[in-house]
Amino acid sequence: MTQRFMAPGPKKPPKRSLYQCAHAKVTTDGKRISCDKGHLFPRPGPAAAPKTLDIRSLIKGKPMELTICQSCRDYDEMGPPVPPGERGYIGAKDWNPLWEIN
Repeated sequence: MTQRFMAPGPKKPPKRSLYQCAHAKVTTDGKRISCDKGHLFPRPGPAAAPKTLDIRSLIKGKPMELTICQSCRDYDEMGPPVPPGERGYIGAKDWNPLWEIN
């Protein structure tokens, strides 16, 4: 019996991330992330209205690869993907900056 090897398929492009989008901005109060093109980010929860994102996801270094961004016509990549180890605030594991947000 002969084994057949399939050629690898095309690589999936990397997901678009708010870490890379030039239009993702921190609001003036420093507590939320918004899109300067006016796109609304979905908020978790059954009755939550789309608006802005809480900055805590950024502070914690969570992936910021939102579904809405994957097909956004205004997505403007400003650099290569940010490696997971470089996301979030420096020393966020040792220091809790959330006291400034509450």
